Amino acid sequence: MLITEICRECGQSIAISELRAHCESCIGEHQAPSEKTDEKNEVSFLEDLPDPLVETFTESIHMTEPIPIPIISSSQNIVFSDSPNAITGSITFPVTEPVPASAPANSEIVVVLDRSVFPSQSGGNNEFQLSTEAETLKHEDNHTESISNIVVKAIKYCNENYIEDPVEILKYLQSVLVTGRKLDIVDLTEALEGDTNYICVDRSNILETAFEEIKGLQDLRMTLEVQFYGEVAADFGGPRKEFFQLALLEIKEKYFDHGLRQHLSEDYLVVGKLLALSILQNGKLPRFFDEDLQNNLFSDLPAESSCLTNLRAGLDSLGLYKVGISLPTFRYLLQSSSVKLTVKSLINLLCPKFAEEGSNTRRYENSVYAAFTKYLREVASGRRMPVTLNQILQFVTGASEEPVLGYYIHPSIEFVAPLKSFLPTSNTCSNALKLPRPTADMPLPVHTDLFKLYDHGFSNSYFGLF
Repeated sequence: MLITEICRECGQSIAISELRAHCESCIGEHQAPSEKTDEKNEVSFLEDLPDPLVETFTESIHMTEPIPIPIISSSQNIVFSDSPNAITGSITFPVTEPVPASAPANSEIVVVLDRSVFPSQSGGNNEFQLSTEAETLKHEDNHTESISNIVVKAIKYCNENYIEDPVEILKYLQSVLVTGRKLDIVDLTEALEGDTNYICVDRSNILETAFEEIKGLQDLRMTLEVQFYGEVAADFGGPRKEFFQLALLEIKEKYFDHGLRQHLSEDYLVVGKLLALSILQNGKLPRFFDEDLQNNLFSDLPAESSCLTNLRAGLDSLGLYKVGISLPTFRYLLQSSSVKLTVKSLINLLCPKFAEEGSNTRRYENSVYAAFTKYLREVASGRRMPVTLNQILQFVTGASEEPVLGYYIHPSIEFVAPLKSFLPTSNTCSNALKLPRPTADMPLPVHTDLFKLYDHGFSNSYFGLF
């Protein structure tokens, strides 16, 4: 079809492709010389239209979908009509082309439309009320909002809602600060999907490789995904927790056990980032600050050393320095804990999944579970050194202590048929200890031999990343 415009001087329908030439000749014929200058200014914006725009618009009218009309100004009176007797409607369009300086503020454009392309509204009203309100542009993407703004809002929310429990504060901070894939498996039937910060570290050189990887991260808010050199375990929560466990143990020994190390002051920036990540992403809590250090760390006063300055900056890369000052109860999470893991608490924590009562499988499971509880008592008494109860918990869950926010999936013991040995393994992402049970063809070894296998398994983290 052909799209045309009505010439206001002669009333003729003129094709858009011929409009420029017609306007020049028509204005000269119908107006006095004194009027030509003003009228020329009125249509001068047409001269600023490049030919490709007119040609593209003329060709695109053959499309079956509604077509955006090129608009010169953001506030024009547009006439949509089938005939020269058009109804004028005032509408607003987003400016898609630069507005010429000579274009009048309230000019009128008459466009003849084919109703097969722009059907009438109900009731036969020829006036089209087009709306281009910018609601979609007003939507604020939380992922692009600065960490500082998010933390300020979080502090305000906690104060307004009287949230003083440090665990509750941490849970809320985690919900607004951590982005990307979920931190841990919540449902074993659903796969974890989403963006992550992938890092690859050396278990035998954890700090150096971790520092290099953390320095390269652009968005610290995103869920961390950890791969250990030479290990094939996929990280859905377990390897990340073990990474934090290993890194924080070495950080404590190197950077805090003998006071702040001034000659290593630059390292404290990355140390602070690692501590903040561990706190927010279900890792080990850094509970090795003495009272004086914690008071100096979370203070409005100028830092006493460059170590403290950098440590504050590292924590505040995720807003935790500001949180520690504004919400003092949050700092209770960083105080040393006197809670000790016992045989009773570990047995209650690791829930066995037995087969049906009375079956042969259940009988085999009972025998290996009895041996395992006996082994735990020997560990607790110190007779299986260097294995400890905390080490067994770390083997199962990736962390040597129960996380302050609890487990999404409760730790459990699964009894499996032995392949070649009774060596225990685990899945730290689902918090499952896998204990081989005896069978009719493969009886349970004597406790002396079985416990040696347990010693080997629980002291080797690789078997806990199955």
